[in-house]
Amino acid sequence: MFNRIHQEPEAAWTVEKLAALAHMSRSKFSACFTRIMEVPPMGYVTAWRMKVVQDLLRDGVQIKVIAASVGYSSQASFSRTFVNVVGSPRRMAQA
Repeated sequence: MFNRIHQEPEAAWTVEKLAALAHMSRSKFSACFTRIMEVPPMGYVTAWRMKVVQDLLRDGVQIKVIAASVGYSSQASFSRTFVNVVGSPRRMAQA
């Protein structure tokens, strides 16, 4: 399952989809994942996406390309998430 998240950051991941990959119910999966990883499943997905984003920004990839490559349908929603997770729009320019 982690391999899938890492290999497909653009996928429309949901707790339901991740639970199905793990052959567990949504609630059991969410509880187990959170207990083991110390972060809820979708928090992990978002954190991984932002790691990918930072690497792509360092490589000079355009923001509109990055947004689509990590599963965001618009630059605006991507930018909001980036600022919420990373903390500053300046970091987007500096990465």
